[in-house]
Amino acid sequence: RVKMELHHSIPGVVTKRYISETKGRGVFTEKSFSSGEVIFSEAPLFSVQHVYNRTTAWTCAHCFRFLGSLNKQLNHYRRVFKLVGDKAGDFIETDQNPYDYSTGVVSCFAKCGEKYCSEQCRETAFNRHHQLLCVGGDSDESSPLYKFKLHAIDSNELFFLGGQIIASLVSRVMTANDPNLASVICQEFLKQYCHRAWWEVRIDDNFTEQEARTWSAESLDLLRKYLYPILTSHPLTNNQTFIETLLSMEFYSHILGMLEMNDNSIGFSHPLEKFRRHIDDTNKPVPEQFRAHSQNAMKKVVEALRQYHAENEDDCDDEECNHQDHDMADGNGHAHGHAHGHGHGHSGMDTEEEEEMREMESEQKMNDMEDDDDEDYDVFPSFDGFGMFGLQAMINHSCEPNCLVVFDNGSNFAHIKALRDIQAGEELYHSYIDENTPFEEREQELITYGFKCICRKCVSERPITNNNNTTQQ
Repeated sequence: RVKMELHHSIPGVVTKRYISETKGRGVFTEKSFSSGEVIFSEAPLFSVQHVYNRTTAWTCAHCFRFLGSLNKQLNHYRRVFKLVGDKAGDFIETDQNPYDYSTGVVSCFAKCGEKYCSEQCRETAFNRHHQLLCVGGDSDESSPLYKFKLHAIDSNELFFLGGQIIASLVSRVMTANDPNLASVICQEFLKQYCHRAWWEVRIDDNFTEQEARTWSAESLDLLRKYLYPILTSHPLTNNQTFIETLLSMEFYSHILGMLEMNDNSIGFSHPLEKFRRHIDDTNKPVPEQFRAHSQNAMKKVVEALRQYHAENEDDCDDEECNHQDHDMADGNGHAHGHAHGHGHGHSGMDTEEEEEMREMESEQKMNDMEDDDDEDYDVFPSFDGFGMFGLQAMINHSCEPNCLVVFDNGSNFAHIKALRDIQAGEELYHSYIDENTPFEEREQELITYGFKCICRKCVSERPITNNNNTTQQ
């Protein structure tokens, strides 16, 4: 029988293990780890950048590294804001700049607009899913694929990730040497993770159950119209069982539900923002000529970005505003609709900046962003996206976690770090929610995942029933 393993244990580091019928599988350590140590790292199986963030954070479409260099990023913003008269020039090339970097800027084979940091990233994305999801350089706005992407922007960005999964399954079958793979790949894929129909997983203030059902039907209809001719014309995918399963609402809704239950935020700071803070910090040992030249080079771009942030802050005074509804490049202004945060309780920011960012967020709520004296917010926007990770998604929840997920290398790689000393053989736990909220809020948040937490913290905080027993888990 064909087996489809999208994730694997890391010998000598961690292993997945079956626990029980109710709890399923978990991830266990095979060695000891000290507090703060990276237990393992992995790239996502599937991932996307939020639409609103695509122009404000110019990154590789595959690994999400910021493209080019500090100078190329600065010139990108000059183009975005049409600062044609900015004659301030580039940054001085110097070994004293710890934040500079260099990547390639490689276009998609079909010139659809996607950019990559290397030919390797371009080829990997193309082989996995982009060969099927690329709209090409001369986009036909009447094509089902083009309409599918517009529909995802207008309704919910989770459909982008769902489409990526389906495209990757199709690509896998097309390149497989096993003719039996098409008959079982969909079932084998869903066996890997917990899943329910999307509208059974999470319905909140962002959308209703009926909206979720309607959007899913509309999205799948567009995918069917696009993929059916492709599937029936290829000898390995022209399999009736595969086609009927892959393009069924049963499968599509459970893919979306699986993503809703297992996806994770991906976020990290812009290198230009790190550089700006470094230059502006008078306590840093920076040569004054270098500091003055760098500040002057950034001046007009920083002013334009501050104005952009202030205008969006004004727009967000509207009670119905979705903060991620703003796009400064194409004026689409589409709401992504998938605004529950994807965090599973993890930080998407660099580890060393987490506490600082929490303080900044609190201060930002109290202060006017237009105030020139207030610089406690990111001028150069961080990367913001979400994705699903193979092994990390199998780590079970606890409100007393022993690890967390961070992104501190400027790419989509997730690093699972120990929050305390962990002994060999211990199960890893991270928090899917904000574990510092009151018990009632935590229990409500966990409804999404279909269980009640029985960690030590929840057992001690759960209200006592009349017969002095804790409520059932």
